[in-house]
Amino acid sequence: MIIDALGYKHDIKYNCCEEIYTDIMYALYIFRLLLFYTIDMIIPCLLIFFLNVLVFYLPSDSKGCHRKWHHVLSWIAENMRVQIKTKQVQDDWKYVAMVVDRVFLWVFILACIFGIAGLFLQPLLLGYTL
Repeated sequence: MIIDALGYKHDIKYNCCEEIYTDIMYALYIFRLLLFYTIDMIIPCLLIFFLNVLVFYLPSDSKGCHRKWHHVLSWIAENMRVQIKTKQVQDDWKYVAMVVDRVFLWVFILACIFGIAGLFLQPLLLGYTL
């Protein structure tokens, strides 16, 4: 985040030349976030390190290994499809629950309002005087 930005302009004449050259200098004062080194430097380096280790950990090219990885990836893809369908059904039921909750909230509010109004209006309607 830039806190302050200052610009300076200088006109300089060098001994070798007759022309006057313009020199412009900017000074930017920036605010560095507290976790700058952690987020922008350390974590990416660690992720690259683990990827390098993973490359050497993976087995060499063999048909059995490729079939195994293909089977594992197929299983993961199928489970993701099932989870997406299940999530859609869950989201639908969450929406229904939210609508029913709002309906019951309004019923409760109206019952409270009419109940309080009935308590206060009952003596007036029956003719009681203070």
